[in-house]
Amino acid sequence: MNNLLLRIFFVLFVSFMLIGFNPYDVFADKNKITSQSFSLENTSIIAFTNNSNEKIKTIKIWLTNSSFISFKLENNWTSPIASQNTIIFTTLEPIKTNETVKLGMKTEKSNPLIHWEVFDEEDNQIEVGKTQSETMQSFVSEPEVIKEPVGIFPESTFKVVPKNPHPGSTIRVTGDNFAPTSSLELFLSDTKIKSFETNENGYFMLTLKIPKKIMAEQVNFVLKDKQKNEKIISVYLTEVEQQITENIPLTVSNAQNNFLRTDKFEFSGTANPNTTIIIKIKNPQGNLFSTMIKNTDSKGFWSASINLPLHAPLGEYSTEITDGKNTINDSWDVVMSKKVHVLPTKLIFKSEELIKFNVTANPGERIKIKFVDPQENEVLSRNFIVNPSGFFEIEYPTLSSSSKGTYVLYAFQGHDTEIVFIGLDKYPQKTLSAKLNDVNYHSEDVAIIGMTGKDSQNIKLLIIDQNGNEKFNDNIQLSSDGKGTYHLSLTKFPPGIYTLLVSMGNLQASEVFTVGFQLSSMTIDLYTNTKTYNPGQSIHVLGKSEPNTTVDLFLIDPNGSIISENESFTNKNGELLISNFVIPYDVTFGKWIVRAEGISKSVNFEFQVNPLEKELQSVRVTDVFSLSIGTFVTIEGFVPEEQTVEIIIVDRLGNTVFQTNVMTTESGEFDLLWRAPPESLSGTYSVIVTDSFEKTITTTFDL
Repeated sequence: MNNLLLRIFFVLFVSFMLIGFNPYDVFADKNKITSQSFSLENTSIIAFTNNSNEKIKTIKIWLTNSSFISFKLENNWTSPIASQNTIIFTTLEPIKTNETVKLGMKTEKSNPLIHWEVFDEEDNQIEVGKTQSETMQSFVSEPEVIKEPVGIFPESTFKVVPKNPHPGSTIRVTGDNFAPTSSLELFLSDTKIKSFETNENGYFMLTLKIPKKIMAEQVNFVLKDKQKNEKIISVYLTEVEQQITENIPLTVSNAQNNFLRTDKFEFSGTANPNTTIIIKIKNPQGNLFSTMIKNTDSKGFWSASINLPLHAPLGEYSTEITDGKNTINDSWDVVMSKKVHVLPTKLIFKSEELIKFNVTANPGERIKIKFVDPQENEVLSRNFIVNPSGFFEIEYPTLSSSSKGTYVLYAFQGHDTEIVFIGLDKYPQKTLSAKLNDVNYHSEDVAIIGMTGKDSQNIKLLIIDQNGNEKFNDNIQLSSDGKGTYHLSLTKFPPGIYTLLVSMGNLQASEVFTVGFQLSSMTIDLYTNTKTYNPGQSIHVLGKSEPNTTVDLFLIDPNGSIISENESFTNKNGELLISNFVIPYDVTFGKWIVRAEGISKSVNFEFQVNPLEKELQSVRVTDVFSLSIGTFVTIEGFVPEEQTVEIIIVDRLGNTVFQTNVMTTESGEFDLLWRAPPESLSGTYSVIVTDSFEKTITTTFDL
């Protein structure tokens, strides 16, 4: 959560104290749970006080007229489930009678109506209710209470260098983690000695002189903001100036020539005791990369370190290190720790958003990108030479009808693999999957296999030939982030078609590949099972050519741009295998081409891509899952416009087990996270959605 949101939470918390927040003043004592919520812009804090004899373990909150952007919890609270409209909070230290818990959230709209349901340790409902979040000003009798922005936060710190100055000496005062561009005042005991403003990062550095007339004793340096918040440190002023008995030269040591991205760059040195060392680091473009201020100890030693970020530019970095009298310049190179790094611009994307990844890779080398949807369809495939900068972006557009769930991006360069999860309208889940860097290999190649699963899970890997015989097997343990890369030497694999199987428990994923096949030198016959497609649809390409050969396939849009490319091959009967493409969303409509290429032969097959006919209403169950606190069902859908829809859930005997009204978004979308009662019958359930015009749509799911 960014610093701005943290600071808004702090302002809200302080304001709770200023206005004397007490839930008992707002709700009657007869309520088992009392609540009150305040908002500042789009950030709200809701407080729950337990008036019952039971302990609170779980709190479920949901919105009907807004959606959640982010949230903040007190210590010992976690959120195992969170969606755009519903969050479930739980704790290992249940809230006792007369205790209060505060939960913070940032919402799409300000002053939301917050629905809530509270459960005890046995998962029994204590109470259900709703709380209207009110703006701060409506509860403050005098709006002038907060006249100026907060400048000092609890985490704000400052220090005086040297630690024991004397009257008349020059000191340096530095501070960090203050509010950006905030006005502060520095006092020496009760005397103001400086007014100043922090920089845009909440940092400051002052050079001051202590008045000669002040007594040599313990004094307080006091920082105050416009709201009279204070930070105080005590310093002992010595009688006479500390004399440096040694003249220690400024030195730098322990600096190596090369560092990897993500390394910690550590260096140290010497200077006169109790001296301030200023370190400036510039990147290869000559721009200031970092500034650090360090102090030598009583023996003249100092040290510093900096973590190089993942996307630090490659090349030569320069340092300037000074003690105010002498300066040392040095340099070192930053090289890549591994070939490929992929970072999504966010973890969860919404339907109709552009999914975007920032990628760094070795310049001038070939990279292969494979992007897989929740149904394991390879919806995007790229194979190209990385540009000289080593940086590029991968983008994938989505529509409201795009598959919701976990998408996985695989990036292969050389022997390196990068795997990244993102979610569309849902938090991404780590599921079993596997991808090869290629489809067709030579006998001297090494196949690179990227795998995902549960964190630190054991995976079984099996290779079988086209006759069903086991050719190779191994057991692999995934890393702590649920990812793994396996290098498979193919030198002992005779030419043929093979299947890779990876399994985890009763889950299994597979990939087909060839070894030792050559490009087809014969005519290629190519066709599809239909000549008209819509965005999001899969194209199953059929064809025939020379048996046991490879064929390269390209998907080309009406502008002549290659949208995707696949490696394929033929079996012993000459039939084309591994030949599926997916039409992307947000594409140019018209005549498209699938091109098949061999050694000297190529063939084009034309087909039409038309716009999707927009559905007016839809509802579906996207997930059913169980946790220790119960079984949950995720329901999503849309109607033509913003309105209130009624959702009814009926069990297999026709009994209505749940009924509620939900406000859709402006575009008509809605979702619901339903918690099935513990006594729910097993079998098929129906979901019935009725809009404001009494039009009904239904779907089913199994419990």
